[in-house]
Amino acid sequence: MIRIGDRQGTHIGSYCSVSHHCTVIGASIESNCVIGPGSTLLEGCVVGGHSIVTPGTVLSEGTVIPPNSVVAGSPGKALIRRNNRALIRYYAEMYYRNACAYAEGNYRLLARDDFAGFAQKEMERLEKEFAVIANN
Repeated sequence: MIRIGDRQGTHIGSYCSVSHHCTVIGASIESNCVIGPGSTLLEGCVVGGHSIVTPGTVLSEGTVIPPNSVVAGSPGKALIRRNNRALIRYYAEMYYRNACAYAEGNYRLLARDDFAGFAQKEMERLEKEFAVIANN
């Protein structure tokens, strides 16, 4: 469920993956984030860009998570900080491709024999792309 809060709207940046059974109320999720299944983000939360919120995490009102964090717990806290950019973009691309295939009636894209090779090449491409960006 995603809805506006009592005091502010909800913002979800580009290339974010908000998984199933999440509740996001009046929170801000910056670009390139993954919000794991069953997570709850309450009013005034800010999830910094390129962060991963692990499944079942609960972010209390007003929690601010710095960019490039891996977040877990109830209440949720940033456990480590690392460069998550390529991995998160990979998740967004795979979700997108799976949704497109599903819309075309291909309900088993991830089970296809050729998909694992494609996915590995896509991850390698993204790692190279973000390495170039980081070095410039």
